[in-house]
Amino acid sequence: MPSLFDGDDDRRVRSAIESVYANFADVARPASVQGCPCCTDDAETCALLAQPLRDLSADDLDRYAWKAVTTMGTTEDLTYFFPRLLELLVDDTLGAETEAVLAKMEYVYDTWPPPRQRSVDTLLETVLLSALTRDRADAWICGAALGTTDAAARLAAALAEPDSTSGLARWAQRNSDATGKPDFRNAYFSDDDPGAIILSAWLGRTDIRRALHCSGDGSGVIASENCLYTCLVDQRGRVLLDVEFEVHPGATSSLCIEFTPSERRRVGDPAALRERAFDIGGSPESWLARRVADGG
Repeated sequence: MPSLFDGDDDRRVRSAIESVYANFADVARPASVQGCPCCTDDAETCALLAQPLRDLSADDLDRYAWKAVTTMGTTEDLTYFFPRLLELLVDDTLGAETEAVLAKMEYVYDTWPPPRQRSVDTLLETVLLSALTRDRADAWICGAALGTTDAAARLAAALAEPDSTSGLARWAQRNSDATGKPDFRNAYFSDDDPGAIILSAWLGRTDIRRALHCSGDGSGVIASENCLYTCLVDQRGRVLLDVEFEVHPGATSSLCIEFTPSERRRVGDPAALRERAFDIGGSPESWLARRVADGG
């Protein structure tokens, strides 16, 4: 089956895939892959290691793609197989749904060192920019949001090009309710998923909605507590926490930090946001290295 992409788009996507392989090259090949005895068998798991990673076919990996971590293999196994899973998704040959496979990153993305994360982010962004122009981006947007919570940052790049901006505008309009507010149609999304919360807040920003010619205004605020903190998504898709604290009686200041991947996964938990705000407000000097200057 041919790639979803052609010409320059295909070359960019292939280059991004090679970068993923290079950044995952030091991941050890599993000695074995264990599976739930109720729903897997030894022949199935042994086949995963019977040949080099890049020689594994879609048929070889399809059931694993559905079952990875939950009933087959460990998080370390998933990290080993993930570059090939991404390549098969790009080729559109894997039977497992794109959203289900990308959502598996929930188990591993936060554990990867930054170079691995960046290589996967770059691939996702490259795929999205091309898929948006073909109105075939929905599964990739949903999967990126579920797996990395960072789909908004990947989509922000689409605003730099007219064709991808138009594609994103069409997608946003299909995923809005009658009042123009984000309302995702993909069944894999749930209202309490951090990736959905962050993406919805980004799409709700007034500047983003105007860029996409969508109705309605918003601030990008995810949550806030009066005189304590505001958690928001900025135009670039970054999740920021802006914390107010008392310098001395009657005088306040503020400190804005960008959330890490693991912190982004807690944006739907008011208690976690309050706890982080108290940590920052109680000892702001220890957070200065993470200060964000342009938190708009």
